Amino acid sequence: MIIKLMNSKTFLGLIFFLLLGMKSHEPVFEIDFKEFAKGHPAPNVEALTQLKNFPNPRYLEGHHLNRNYNWTGVNYLGGELSEREQSVKNTAAIQEELVNNWNYYFHLGNSKKVALAQLKDTLVNHQSMFLKMANEHPEWPISVTTFWPQVSPKHIGEESKQ
Repeated sequence: MIIKLMNSKTFLGLIFFLLLGMKSHEPVFEIDFKEFAKGHPAPNVEALTQLKNFPNPRYLEGHHLNRNYNWTGVNYLGGELSEREQSVKNTAAIQEELVNNWNYYFHLGNSKKVALAQLKDTLVNHQSMFLKMANEHPEWPISVTTFWPQVSPKHIGEESKQ
């Protein structure tokens, strides 16, 4: 009878219940909603507004910390899926905020898009706007994501050997 009871799911469930304690149904952690945008999980505030309303970090003046590399989809955060011209303006403002207040590099995007943007003379394009801003602010350290298969010698004025 005892062996049969020990093999039953009810017995094993009882043992786990006793071992884990009566509070096992409660969450192991609590979510600190101060770590998320107001209204989480469905915030109704744009990324730029959120960024400007967060308290700025306090860096020691003259610090030598490395800058942060921006892996976020800054175009998406600026509203890339909405109206293009406003999206470019929002994205530019986000980039400027990150560089000036959050110790980020000014991110130009990926190397292929940057090279192609140099061929276009329009500011209704994210990469073209980034190039314009980088040229206007040479004091901003910049970053570029390179994907070596995308690199073509013709983008730097050289002939391809292939």
